[in-house]
Amino acid sequence: MFHHFHNSWVYKLSDRLNDGILPAGFYAAGEQIIGDAEPDVLMLRSHAEPAVPWAESGAIAVADHPPQVSLTSRAQEPLYVGKQDHVVIRSSEGDRVVALIEIVSRGNKDSRPRLHAFVDKATAAIEHGCHVLVVDLFPPGSLDPQGIHAAIWEQLTGEQIDGSAESPLTLASYQAGLEPTAWVEPLQVGEVLPHMPLFLDTEWYVQTPLEETYEQTWRGFPEPWKSQVSGEI
Repeated sequence: MFHHFHNSWVYKLSDRLNDGILPAGFYAAGEQIIGDAEPDVLMLRSHAEPAVPWAESGAIAVADHPPQVSLTSRAQEPLYVGKQDHVVIRSSEGDRVVALIEIVSRGNKDSRPRLHAFVDKATAAIEHGCHVLVVDLFPPGSLDPQGIHAAIWEQLTGEQIDGSAESPLTLASYQAGLEPTAWVEPLQVGEVLPHMPLFLDTEWYVQTPLEETYEQTWRGFPEPWKSQVSGEI
């Protein structure tokens, strides 16, 4: 049941990003494979279309309007791996991968190898200059006692952070770069999902309509299953 909900949300989110949120030359696709990774939503920038001025594209400038989140962390030390010129992530068609969206499932947390694989995928993408948005609507467990964001941030930067006991669910948008920044919103169960930044580069982002697409997915969820999972997804 969760797999069905998860996949439906992934495609509704991709469609909504493509329907006027992403600037021309950018597009989102669900469940594409890049190398050994299969992110939920992949955002790419096409080499075929000319770029338009950012100010006219609908994108938001970080300098003028920083994302409105509760917590912001900036890496204390530069990530030199991000400057390696020989690391290039591309799709099979040759378009450049710009960002990933990952919606955490229980399966990502039910064993140490699976948790490590998820954390490895997120940190590797950030280190290689790819922005990442992680949507974790499951409370921390024994394998991620401070939450999955804390696990990603420690592996990425070596810095330890504490999760929020009062707001155990987490939305985290990682702005890749030499000194990555995490824009984090802790949530309680049942709270409305706020828009989260999805970065196009280190200076511009768009807002990701999480609540809108979540509600669309729930409305189309099979009626016989709703009573069994209500309040759990």
